[in-house]
Amino acid sequence: MHLCIHPGPRLCPASAGPTAATSSSSIRFPIPASPQSETSLSIDFVAADVTRTQTPKERHDTNELSPNSLSRSDGERARVRGSFIGSPHSLCAQGFTLIELLVVIAIIALLAALLLPALSSAQAKGRKTVCLSNLRQIGLSIIAYAADNDGKIPYGPKAPPFTSPNDFYPSTGAPTSLISLRSGPPVGLGLLLQQHLAQQPKVLFCPGTDQPLDSELELSRVGNTQAQSSYYYRHAGVTSLFDIQNTNPIPEHIVLDKLGVNRNGTAIRALVIDTQFLCPPDLESFNIKPRTNHRQKLANILFWDGHSATRPNRDNRFVVDVSNPADLQSAFDRILKVLEQADVEM
Repeated sequence: MHLCIHPGPRLCPASAGPTAATSSSSIRFPIPASPQSETSLSIDFVAADVTRTQTPKERHDTNELSPNSLSRSDGERARVRGSFIGSPHSLCAQGFTLIELLVVIAIIALLAALLLPALSSAQAKGRKTVCLSNLRQIGLSIIAYAADNDGKIPYGPKAPPFTSPNDFYPSTGAPTSLISLRSGPPVGLGLLLQQHLAQQPKVLFCPGTDQPLDSELELSRVGNTQAQSSYYYRHAGVTSLFDIQNTNPIPEHIVLDKLGVNRNGTAIRALVIDTQFLCPPDLESFNIKPRTNHRQKLANILFWDGHSATRPNRDNRFVVDVSNPADLQSAFDRILKVLEQADVEM
């Protein structure tokens, strides 16, 4: 409250205008003039900034009243209201409805269905590209080997006597995926491991294999027991199951520049190809297992001049299928037929 004394009718200026919760008023008390003065005085009592008593609801709306000072129902409403209004986590606190959650799951499943095939296709293309690169490196190594060996490609060694169904090299020069014999010596492409592929031996294994393949394990077997690569190698055209006793025929067409012609009269061009081998499951006890690459959809081929190419496996033309046990005796003949088919795919 302010006390203002001023002469005449002039009033003391009041404080700022009333707000939502305040008001001001002025009370004037006139003072009679003294005989000696011609001017009358008045006293104004100005009440300013007086807070008007608010109702609990008004105080609650302006967040000036704690929930404890309200009734139980008012306090509960205030707590609920405060937990959602003005809270940075108010939306999270409400959570998802079941329908919203199902919609989100459906969208994620749809996106996965669209993206996974594309991702799988990209991975398959990547593996095919690496496989082609492996074959080109093998081709360079064969060319280098031939340069060091009077133009001859890796050949042999002489097949040991056939004593077990586990022997996958029954005759010298038979097309084979072996890189080491049961007795330990390297064979076929394994002859490159000592020098020309010594720094990168894993190129002998296709990254697109359809069955589990431990390249480290196979390489550790070289020199000790039988080991296999991922590719058939053609170092001669022998298909017999046994070598002729006391003979070691060396074919003439193992010179890189003079490979000759195949059984069909077509020039020999294909040297290495992806293995696509199918066999009965009961042969697994003899370590004869299916070995396929690229989901049998294609075959990568290395040709005599060092270049590699991909060819579609239409009509399973590159598959060696001996699922019928009676066909096992013709397995090497079937492998050579696959390479002869590749000769015309250059």
